[in-house]
Amino acid sequence: MPRRNRKVRATVETHGKLTYEQRSYLLFGGRSPFPDSATAERAWRTHRAHLMSLVNPCTRPFAWWTFESPVVRQMRRPASEQLAELGLLTPEELEIERRRKERIKQ
Repeated sequence: MPRRNRKVRATVETHGKLTYEQRSYLLFGGRSPFPDSATAERAWRTHRAHLMSLVNPCTRPFAWWTFESPVVRQMRRPASEQLAELGLLTPEELEIERRRKERIKQ
């Protein structure tokens, strides 16, 4: 009988690092490689600063919308527009948005 190779899911508690699948999930969503939502949230809180540094300005990772956002992400609208309405853009992001809107007007 053939032997099954089972992939062991590494967790944040055992390794302190995120696997590729865990990082991808926290950034983009999809099928969760975490055993439960609480573990995913702990991973987000632990690695938040690094993950936030990986995304473009005026956007937020999937995990931010899942665990921190005061509202549900409206996928039909630009994240920057939704974040601006909520008053959650940083001063740097507000400047980026201002310049972007100026370019559009030209």
